[in-house]
Amino acid sequence: MLNHYMRAIGFSKISTKKEMDVLIGKALHLPTEKKSAKVGEKHTLVQVNKDFGPGIGLSVVGEYDEKGFLNVEYTFPYLRGGYGVNYNDILIERHTDKEAYSGICENINLGVSMIFYLQNLGEYVQRYMYRSYHNEVARVVLAGLSKEGKVILPIQKNESQMELEQAGNENRNQLIRAAKEGNIEALESLTLEDMDMYSIVSKRVKKEDILSIVDSTFIPYGIESDHYAIIGSILNVTPIYNVETGEMLYSLLIDCNQVIFDVCINSIDLLGEPLAGRRFKGVIWLQGKVDFL
Repeated sequence: MLNHYMRAIGFSKISTKKEMDVLIGKALHLPTEKKSAKVGEKHTLVQVNKDFGPGIGLSVVGEYDEKGFLNVEYTFPYLRGGYGVNYNDILIERHTDKEAYSGICENINLGVSMIFYLQNLGEYVQRYMYRSYHNEVARVVLAGLSKEGKVILPIQKNESQMELEQAGNENRNQLIRAAKEGNIEALESLTLEDMDMYSIVSKRVKKEDILSIVDSTFIPYGIESDHYAIIGSILNVTPIYNVETGEMLYSLLIDCNQVIFDVCINSIDLLGEPLAGRRFKGVIWLQGKVDFL
């Protein structure tokens, strides 16, 4: 089955298994990176990454059997993010249906746990085999792939409004930390704050467009745990090209409620002109590379 996010890295015209097999062959013949780990007496897990442009590429995951033959299990497209952050209490767990892994880290700014698809699973298996990984601190570089998105205008704010918003975010973060430690008063304050916010938004939405009220969002989307609907400010725009197909892509550095990560989208799938200061609205497949400390 073809991964629908292949178009995000410039392979919008690949539609058959035969075409995909040709691409896999090129990745295996001239890999950019290769990791292997012995997972049993007769089998070795292999992850091969092949870049097809600056920071974008195809990852091929399979196993060598006892005869040295590589059985390809699955493939996935990737974007190498450029903005890393140290997170506390990183948890990595294996998928039930295949040799793939998801990472979970908690973000105070969002107030929820983020689930991402682990990009460097070869390194993880090489280090930890099938044991569940849990560390107090680890560096995570997040990145997202998008099949469809649009550029929207920012919310106009003066300096006073921005300072007030920053102070409000810092106060809310402190309350969330206190609530997680069992502080009942902090939990009550957060509940009252959410009720007040709901009341204000309910009144404003009758006369204003919702996108002029909501500055950014990061909401789980659909049944896939690592898919999110986001609205975030564009900090930087980098046009890149897939060297295999020549398709033009955009690598967008996004600030989504103080969570900063790169998003890659095909130019044909993006509505509007991306510029720093504007906002991006779309659905992303969240991936992440964990630097194990």
